[in-house]
Amino acid sequence: MTKLIHAYENLAGIVAASYVRRADAIIKSGWKSRGYPVLMLQDEIPWTLNDQSLRSWSFSIHSLGMIDLLLVAHSRTGDAKYLDLPLKVSLDWAKKHPRDAKDVDNMAWYDMAVGMRAYRLAYLTQAAEEAGLINDETREILYGALEAHRAELADDAKIIFQNNHGYYQIAGQLALGRRFGATSQPMQELYDQGLERFHRILDKQFSAEGVHREHSPNYHRMVLSALQGIVRSGLISDDTLRQRAHLIEESLAWFIFPSGRVVNFGDSDSHSVLCSAEAAAERWDTVLMRAVATEPPHDLSVPRGLKRFDDSGYAVVRIAAGDEGVPSQDSYLAQTACFHSRAHKHADDLSFVWFDRGEPLLVDAGRYGYLGMAEKGSEAWLDGSWYSDPMRLFVESTRAHNTLEFDTRSSPRLGAKPYGSGIVDSAEADGTFAIESACKQFGSIRHERVLVFRPAEWLITFDVFTDNLKQPHDVTQWFHAAPGSQVTQSAGGFEMETVLGQKLCVVALLPGTESTEVETGVREPRLQGWWSGTEREAEPAPAFGFRQTGSTTGVFATLFTFANAPEPDFEASRCNVTGRRFRLNWSDEAGDHSVSVHRDDGLKIIAAD
Repeated sequence: MTKLIHAYENLAGIVAASYVRRADAIIKSGWKSRGYPVLMLQDEIPWTLNDQSLRSWSFSIHSLGMIDLLLVAHSRTGDAKYLDLPLKVSLDWAKKHPRDAKDVDNMAWYDMAVGMRAYRLAYLTQAAEEAGLINDETREILYGALEAHRAELADDAKIIFQNNHGYYQIAGQLALGRRFGATSQPMQELYDQGLERFHRILDKQFSAEGVHREHSPNYHRMVLSALQGIVRSGLISDDTLRQRAHLIEESLAWFIFPSGRVVNFGDSDSHSVLCSAEAAAERWDTVLMRAVATEPPHDLSVPRGLKRFDDSGYAVVRIAAGDEGVPSQDSYLAQTACFHSRAHKHADDLSFVWFDRGEPLLVDAGRYGYLGMAEKGSEAWLDGSWYSDPMRLFVESTRAHNTLEFDTRSSPRLGAKPYGSGIVDSAEADGTFAIESACKQFGSIRHERVLVFRPAEWLITFDVFTDNLKQPHDVTQWFHAAPGSQVTQSAGGFEMETVLGQKLCVVALLPGTESTEVETGVREPRLQGWWSGTEREAEPAPAFGFRQTGSTTGVFATLFTFANAPEPDFEASRCNVTGRRFRLNWSDEAGDHSVSVHRDDGLKIIAAD
């Protein structure tokens, strides 16, 4: 075979370790995307799926996701057998989905699908041409489809600059334009236009800290994969861009649990990045990501310490709790405190997740999926959601996250002004860490939170709220244990038994709150106590917490400890009226404990015993 001028743009980040085996499996046994049915590419492709619950699958089909791995295999091996099915599928799509047709599936010319499909069609057309697999009839069909994609992508009105859809549109534009720019002036103009667009959208998508602004570490990972494909394929030759890609990758490393799974804030599934050392070395360019992605044992240095992303709105603590050679035993705490837009934004302000002693302890609800479309003006729409499926609405809701819920309502997103980052400050003293954050809810409620963390020992969640309009509220401080955990009420709080059989005690350190019931897998009167690790799947996970009723201002201080028999000392504990200074005291089997925090002039841990 004649070597193509440009290799396939592997924007999905498929690694070489398994591409041939997986490509051969697709040819023999069909293509499977997540939990959807297997598609035999030799058969008729279901281009029209009249079921909103299959929206994500329809997107993958119209993006021609089923041919992606086959094109990778062809680019790497040069074996024309990997072009036969992609050619058959692509010709079928092109015949049935002209650009201006009114009766095609609504995903056929969906913005992001166009971008993803453009670079796949472009490579396939050039590869099939060089392999002698097309004739005059099929050539006309394929080049007609490419021209339709060029016209669609050249139209500024069609590019979604405000979120990652536009990013993929522009990536497809660059690939299409570069591949045919030498023989087509319109294609060269498409490429030149894409260059200008790309730098503009990259600044919108990522903060200067290298963090994706769409509230989702897994989208950070996926968009980074496309950026790596752009850099590695030479779509853009720019040392500054390569350096920026490295920064974005190093930032991602902080959002990987010690277990090797992506922190599933916002619209993130519980995706594992763990792989062999060989695959990690091919997949990732930085030591930090190779360290968190390489299956143990290894001697790579994982990110540790306290990391604040002040502009992006996140804070992370990762500490070696035991043997530093066993990263899976690290203590890990991550907080999300950001609102940049409605893109993939859940009602999760100031929420956090906690992993310690080898397992997840407090979890985020996850993505579940993009199921059902909310009607404009409906309750779901007014609540800030694009979707209508009950479980999808639950995972977006405030009560599905480790934060404060006011009057059983979710924090507003539709019509609410994004505040950017809610991270205020952090502090460290003698092995104890504190993270301060704040935001405003419902226009008048100020919510401030301080997480005080002693890795592998205890965690305190301190919340203070004030309604500036002096309106009373019923407020719940929610927590969500990992699926498989057992949580029961006890005197003054809860007892939690983890999946690994560890015991955590949960108590209120200040008076004035009452324990909620423990809700696990509840459907009526409203969904509560669920966790979703992958699309369209949800499993019961205990939800519990503390509440106050009829309060215009209030304080919560909740202790999670691995020690037995904690007893709060209400008389010794203190909190001033603003919550700017507090001292929390308790005793347990290890003795007496006291934590003092001041926030008058920067966050300070005054004492922690």
